[in-house]
Amino acid sequence: MVLLRDMYMDDIFHSEETVEDAVPVREDLTKSLSGAGFRAQTWCRNRKEVLEEIQQEDRGTEFLARYITRGLGWDEEFPDDLKWTTHQWAKHLPEAPRVKIPLCYRLHKEAMENVSLHTFVDASRLAYAPISYARYGHVSGQISVALVTSKARVSPIKSVSIPRFALMAAVLGLRSYSLDLEIPFQKYESETSETPGDKKQTKRHAKKSPRTGRNQ
Repeated sequence: MVLLRDMYMDDIFHSEETVEDAVPVREDLTKSLSGAGFRAQTWCRNRKEVLEEIQQEDRGTEFLARYITRGLGWDEEFPDDLKWTTHQWAKHLPEAPRVKIPLCYRLHKEAMENVSLHTFVDASRLAYAPISYARYGHVSGQISVALVTSKARVSPIKSVSIPRFALMAAVLGLRSYSLDLEIPFQKYESETSETPGDKKQTKRHAKKSPRTGRNQ
């Protein structure tokens, strides 16, 4: 079930309430993937107990991936493009602690009147991505939102039109409806641009039917 529901391309995003539940899931995933000829690696977690039996080289190395794929040694000088990327990454490190994403979707204890899921998709010639927020309306009139999920895809090397990118982003956004969340109303908004930051092209709004699974 985890492979069918929580797998995106070659990544699996899954969570359990306790370490006791998470460890056997990890073991089952490793066994299942190994039986099909795949090696599960680049594991990430928020509890160290989950990864205690996993080899160090199989854990998360996402940031180093771009350097590893170039075949660079530890004592080799970076190419100019990687130097710039690394400097930009290091430049923004001091700002990282300011970004806080609560694990709990509902942050207020007061009673709710309604809850809805809002998904925004954006596309350009460089990348396309969806992001979903849960919107809570409380009895006091206060509105709160929580990040639910987001995905990003780098645009393929093959030239594709902007409308095509927008469609690809919309497909990713609609897949968020498969989340295990009992939210009756969902709203989708798409936005495309020729270049990042240029938002002068068409916006599209769509409400999704919870039964048919199609745009209206």
